[in-house]
Amino acid sequence: MGFRSEEWHLANRITATDSLTLELIRQITAFIPMKLVVENDTLIPGGKSFFSKQGIDTNRIDIFFQKPTDFWYRDPGPVFAVSDKGELAVADFKYTNYANVPIDSIGEKAKAHEKIDKNVAARLNIPTIELKVALEGGGFETNGKGIAIQNEELTLRRNPGLTKKQIEENYKKIGIDKVIWVKWGLADDAGGKKIGNYYVWGAGGHTDEFVRFANDSTILLAWVNEKEIAESEINKENDQRMKEDLGLLENATDLNGKKFKIIKLPLPPFQLYTAIADSAKVKRYMRYHMDIHLGDSVTETSCSSYLNFILTNGLVVIPAYWKEGMSSVFKEADEEALKIFQRLFSDRKIIQLNPLELNWDGGGMHCIYQPQPASRKK
Repeated sequence: MGFRSEEWHLANRITATDSLTLELIRQITAFIPMKLVVENDTLIPGGKSFFSKQGIDTNRIDIFFQKPTDFWYRDPGPVFAVSDKGELAVADFKYTNYANVPIDSIGEKAKAHEKIDKNVAARLNIPTIELKVALEGGGFETNGKGIAIQNEELTLRRNPGLTKKQIEENYKKIGIDKVIWVKWGLADDAGGKKIGNYYVWGAGGHTDEFVRFANDSTILLAWVNEKEIAESEINKENDQRMKEDLGLLENATDLNGKKFKIIKLPLPPFQLYTAIADSAKVKRYMRYHMDIHLGDSVTETSCSSYLNFILTNGLVVIPAYWKEGMSSVFKEADEEALKIFQRLFSDRKIIQLNPLELNWDGGGMHCIYQPQPASRKK
């Protein structure tokens, strides 16, 4: 798990983001052991004893120092693959730091982060399987039975010069025999865009925001409530996008020619943040060719989704957004999502946590977490 703790070091306090991370560690380590990835030992005051004070069993955590690393660990970090013989390996995707550029023109930050998965493989003494495909971990979704779902718009943008067929052939190296191509991600997961009156930020269409496998034969798809379509341009665009994706998923089959069960999961109402543009914000907007000036009032939206959940042994951690004083529509959406997860995962504990602090950056809980499957090699 990626871990952000700079604020503890600098100001001796726990931020809202760190509080969420701590709660995730507390909940997940009750079911599985966990490796926490940090850049250096100064970021966690007191070492493991800090976690003891937070009510976390330190026998269940292993602190893993890696430099450089990334809070959004799933994206540049290792994607694990298990062979038919039960041998564990790391699928080495190329990493471009969310840029849509050829691999030979990536920046220095991407070059440094591109080595993270190789570093993990070396520590675990397992092989890497080098891929030609550039993609973040949040954009790769598989059912574990030879099927992957890819967002065509994102994956092709990340890989100028590669065709869908070439990408599919490359994926065969890691046991993916078939790719289901959907057309779009969420509009509010764009990498810097104005939709209607709102500015949206995100990774550019990651699958973990809008389409996930619940199991090898069931697909969850983000869906706009019919009553909310007309409320904003973002809802209208998401409605159109998800309906197009649904048509593609309804025609998709597994390796045996069997269609998937598709369950529509409601999108939570997005939340708004209005700020006066300072020099840092103006610089960020200018990178995306948006006309913002010092002192302008800008309203940004959260990229919130119930699809950005964590699934592990015995436990499912899902987003929830309602709190006292908020509109009942948030509560109703949280409750509807919870009921769906309870039906799907009746054999697991389900907890709800509020990931809004991560959503402002276009991320979520799933983005800072990467499961390592058990090797079945004997």
